[in-house]
Amino acid sequence: MDPITVLLTITTVGFGLFAANEAKKKKEARASKQSMYAEVDALKGKLEKSRQELGKTKESLSQKTKNLDEMRNQARKKERRESKAQQRQEKEAKRQNSGGDHSLMQEEIKNLKGSLSAMEHQVLTMQKELDEARSSANEEAQDKWGAEVSDLKERLQAAETQTQTATEALEKFKQKVQADKEHKAKYPTPLDLDNLDKEVVNELARYYRKSEHYQRLYNVAEGNVRMAQDRAADLQRRYREVCRELALVAGAQSQAGDAVATAEAIVSAVATDAKHDARFGSNTSEKPNGVEVSNEKETPEGLPTNA
Repeated sequence: MDPITVLLTITTVGFGLFAANEAKKKKEARASKQSMYAEVDALKGKLEKSRQELGKTKESLSQKTKNLDEMRNQARKKERRESKAQQRQEKEAKRQNSGGDHSLMQEEIKNLKGSLSAMEHQVLTMQKELDEARSSANEEAQDKWGAEVSDLKERLQAAETQTQTATEALEKFKQKVQADKEHKAKYPTPLDLDNLDKEVVNELARYYRKSEHYQRLYNVAEGNVRMAQDRAADLQRRYREVCRELALVAGAQSQAGDAVATAEAIVSAVATDAKHDARFGSNTSEKPNGVEVSNEKETPEGLPTNA
C-alpha cells in the first residue's frame, strides 16, 4: 500500500476520532449546562417558595404580636379597674371605722399641725442663715475681686466703645466708597463736570474727540508699520534665497555668511557687465533651479538694487 495513502488514512481517522471526541465533549457540556440550569431553576423555585413562606410567617408573627399587645392592654386595664375597686372598698371600710376614732384623729391632726409649724420655723431659720451666708460671701468676693472686676468692666466698656467707633468708621468708609463708585459711574473722569463752565466742558469734549481720532490714526500707523516690517522680513528672506542660488550658480558653498558675500560679489560684477541684460533679462530671469530674481526698487537695508 502506498505510504501516502496510509498516512492520509491515519490522519483522517485521527481527525474523525478527534471530531467525535470534541462532539462528545460538547454534548456532555450541553447536558451538564442544561442540568445546571434545571438545578438553578429548581433552587430559584425553592427560594421563591421560602420567601413566600417567610412572608406568611412574618405576617402571622405580626398578627400574634398585635394580639399579644391587645391582651396586655386589656390585662392592664382590668388590673387598674380591680385596683380602683379595691381602693374604694378600703376607703369605705375606713370611713365606717372612723366614727370611734374621731378624737384620736383630731389629736393626730393637732400633732401634725405642731410639727408643720416647727418645720416652717426651721425652714425660715435656714433661709435667713442662707441669706446671711450669701451676703457675707458677696462682701468677701467684693473685697477680694472688686478691683479686678471694676478694671475688667472698664476695659470691656472701652473695648465696646472702640468697637462702636470702628463700626461707625467702617460704615462711613462703606458709604464713601459707594458714593465714589456712583460718582465714577456717572462721571468717568476725575473732573467735576457739573461745577465747570459749559465752554470748558465743550472744549474738553473737543479735545477728547481729537484724542480718540489720534488714537485711531496711531493704531492705523502701527498697523502700517507692522505690515512694512513683515514686508521687509519677507524681502530679506527672498534676498538671502537669491544669494544662495547665485552662490550655487557660481560654484560656492550654500552657507549663510559665505553665500551672502559671494552673491553680493556676483551681483556687483554682473551689474557692470554689459551682457547682463542679454543673460538675465531687463526685469526677471529664471535660474537653473527655477528661482526668479525680481528687480524691485523697494528693498531692505543692505539689499543691492539691479540697474
